[in-house]
Amino acid sequence: MAKMPIEIITVSERFQFLKELRGAIDYANDLQEDFFFELLAPAERAHFEFISFDKVRHSREVLQSMDTIRKQIKGFHPFLILVVESELETDNLANIFGSAHGKKGLALFTTSNVAVLIVPEDKMMAYFLYYLARYTLNFINPLHKGHLDQRGCVYDKKTLKTDLLKSMKNRALCSECESMLISAGTSMTINQFFALNKIFAASGEILQISDLIVKKNQIKLYPDSKKIEFEGRIEIKFEPLLLAIYLLFLHNEDGIKLDELDKPIKVQGEEHDGSNTKYEKHLKTVFSIHDKLIPRHKRDNEKNKYNFDMIEFALGPRRHEKFAKINRIIKDKFMDDLIAQQFLILGSRSEPKRIEAAKFIGCKEYVDQIIKNLITVKNARSYEEPFLGDHANNQPDNNQPVGHNSSTSPKTGKKH
Repeated sequence: MAKMPIEIITVSERFQFLKELRGAIDYANDLQEDFFFELLAPAERAHFEFISFDKVRHSREVLQSMDTIRKQIKGFHPFLILVVESELETDNLANIFGSAHGKKGLALFTTSNVAVLIVPEDKMMAYFLYYLARYTLNFINPLHKGHLDQRGCVYDKKTLKTDLLKSMKNRALCSECESMLISAGTSMTINQFFALNKIFAASGEILQISDLIVKKNQIKLYPDSKKIEFEGRIEIKFEPLLLAIYLLFLHNEDGIKLDELDKPIKVQGEEHDGSNTKYEKHLKTVFSIHDKLIPRHKRDNEKNKYNFDMIEFALGPRRHEKFAKINRIIKDKFMDDLIAQQFLILGSRSEPKRIEAAKFIGCKEYVDQIIKNLITVKNARSYEEPFLGDHANNQPDNNQPVGHNSSTSPKTGKKH
């Protein structure tokens, strides 16, 4: 089946969040095979630049301008999404997120009053993913209407602008909207439904992962399956040795200098025996964790001797290889490179190697418990659930703030 082509237009080459938008487009394409998102070619995009000149634009006027320009430029452009930086309004509402004319395949949304106030500035990729999926859904089902009551659904009216966050998640449609959109009377296929589900889910995951930087005790260990679970959403599976090394660095929040992992060399003729207290401590910590992660029948004396030598070798000559392997596994799981960086084992040659997030997520005591008495959490939940969501033809996506930019209300003669 041919992919549905959706072109995204930025107001200028100097668009503030161009990197995040490109990342969202690439990731949305990687997630599914039913839609193809791409930026409109520069020569054609230039025709839309004038739209961003005013501080506040009426969404209906912008949509009309988009329709006029599309007729003037050459080529096949059935679905266009314009991203602007100016505020948007309708006849009755101010400071809206966006609007669409689904039947004509036109939509726009803004970044104005979004970064920091609604979505963390470093999480704008999640915002773009959400609206790529949201207006794609609107193109497929332009007649589906929103509802006034708040259900954590894509079709909520969002009386408070922060209500947007409630539908940035997996299964972002309420049961009623979901049933209506996948009924026999609509044009959306089940494959398109699940494709959009993946994009909405990814949007929510990016936001949820960012919470790890400020919350404590957000890491859980599942020893039976050798997994670390982040915030109940991202599960990373390691082999026992790699997991033990990773927990060592989580336990040492300030990091570990590489010379602390070097096996002491006894110098002949000197009185001291070349012992390295920190080296012995780190080695015993990794061994203790590893011992608890391997099956009980493998914990005989001969195996223990082998495991001790293996760990000693892994922390010594093979440590850079092990660090690289751990980091590669983590990078492959996280969608956002900026988030992934917080959980990698990093540090220059002269600085301690450490995990940046370790000091924020309060896992030192938890790892202490693992070392003393292994915590076994059984029946880990599966987070692979199906989902979906979007809104109605030429309907604005929420309203005007009261007092500040995080709530909405009917538009009046005054700007709040």
